[in-house]
Amino acid sequence: MKTIVKNTLLAAALLTIFPAQAVDVEIGVGETHYIKQTDGVWYQEAFPYWMDTKDQNLSIGVSWQPDNIRYRAEFLALGAHYVNSIATSDGTYNPWFVANCGTDCGLVSLIGRGSVSGIVLSASRPVYVPVYVEAGVYANVKKWQVTISKVDGGFLRELQREHQIDFGPVIGLGVRYQGVDIGLRYIYLDDSSEGDPITPMMTGAYTLSFKAFF
Repeated sequence: MKTIVKNTLLAAALLTIFPAQAVDVEIGVGETHYIKQTDGVWYQEAFPYWMDTKDQNLSIGVSWQPDNIRYRAEFLALGAHYVNSIATSDGTYNPWFVANCGTDCGLVSLIGRGSVSGIVLSASRPVYVPVYVEAGVYANVKKWQVTISKVDGGFLRELQREHQIDFGPVIGLGVRYQGVDIGLRYIYLDDSSEGDPITPMMTGAYTLSFKAFF
């Protein structure tokens, strides 16, 4: 909640940069559908697992259109995601040969929770009024925490990702008409190739948002 309030004030402060008559204030709510990592990253399809990859998203920001291009700066909280899985070590896991490993699998329980929030900077232009296309970048912080325990409940360790800033491209399509903006976006979130020792659970997200602007 403190993060949302802080970024709400930041977005509101952007109003002082542009003439009031040129700026639209936008407040939105919608749904996020996260895209999970491949088999073997925080879950293993050969063993039981449960995921929750959907949540509400919230946004607040400003946009302005000095010409045919509309520019947007907004705080966007994508919401939370969860995983509860049974897994063996990465070096042991082979999805083709785990069925008969019995007690030799070295199974552990993984319980993880994450969330993503940050700032979207984008530009959009109409393709057929009121339809527009959008492209931009999402400067985001991915929170990810995993508790690792023995299957019988004995605690082993906890992993937590540092709060570093990542950047991912954003593409979207929307409709803007009479005070309402409905947008569909794809946001790339995968930074596992950068050598992060604690890889986040999700590689990207699809978002549907409903914004009021004034």
